[in-house]
Amino acid sequence: MRRFHIYIKFPIDLERHIASPQEGREFTLMLQIILDRADCEHGVKLYFEESNKQDFLNCLETILDLVCYTGAYEMKEAIQYLLFEANAKNWEDGPLHEQNEEKWPYYKEFNPHSRNFEESPAPVLKEITEKTVAIIDPVSERCLFLDILGSTSRNPIPVIRVSKDIKTDLINISVVTNFKELEIYFETQRIKRIYNHNDNRHIEGHARYIPGKSPLIGGNIGKINAESLLQSAIGDQHKHRYLINFDPANSAYIRYEDEGFQCQYHGYHLVQPGVRPHTRDTIAENEIPLRIISILEYRMKN
Repeated sequence: MRRFHIYIKFPIDLERHIASPQEGREFTLMLQIILDRADCEHGVKLYFEESNKQDFLNCLETILDLVCYTGAYEMKEAIQYLLFEANAKNWEDGPLHEQNEEKWPYYKEFNPHSRNFEESPAPVLKEITEKTVAIIDPVSERCLFLDILGSTSRNPIPVIRVSKDIKTDLINISVVTNFKELEIYFETQRIKRIYNHNDNRHIEGHARYIPGKSPLIGGNIGKINAESLLQSAIGDQHKHRYLINFDPANSAYIRYEDEGFQCQYHGYHLVQPGVRPHTRDTIAENEIPLRIISILEYRMKN
């Protein structure tokens, strides 16, 4: 499993995004979904900047009041709870880049206009730079800047830290700004999942089918469809190791079990066994964490 250190930056230019109660609802939903999506990914550790969070919450309350959206207080509480639930760390409690001030006198960010390293980067970029350099195995651990609704046109963001007596480090900081970019990042950066085509315990009619097991719709041919949905399946890392996706071709949820070996999975649909036509298993569906269902529904609509 690959580990991801994700540094969140909340937007404070909310007047660009919220001008009506409807836009307020859409924004608050988007924010909850993107935080849940980041937290659900297996191997993720979330970080936030307390001063940025407080500025954001103050701006959010002001703008939602201006557009007469009545959920401002509830939204502030929800953001606080999401960060608590995720065990997110406030990196301002012990900034790495301040601990190394004597060793690393200054940092510079690449200016695309002058084509030179001359800008002083934001503190969060300094922090990500230090965290990246501290990682012993860059193959198994990655850092990501989640700049929610940010307007940067650079990805990655090049930052150097400069010292007189120690070599200069160049760090390219990966950045995503929205839900779709975050999903693409996870699918391309996590270790590729492998579908086990040799598992037949859910293939109705097969000699190795176990009676009573939830079936994989389509039998052996259905494995190809299941494999195609595996990479975008999601799970709740705080609750379980299995993954869930929605299969639009069969109008049913599909569940993937982690076999604990080389990122290998087998899958089956949450439908009732032995019933034709296949009927959704509402009892099994009710076991899916609500935030997983919300993320999948948001994905299909956006």
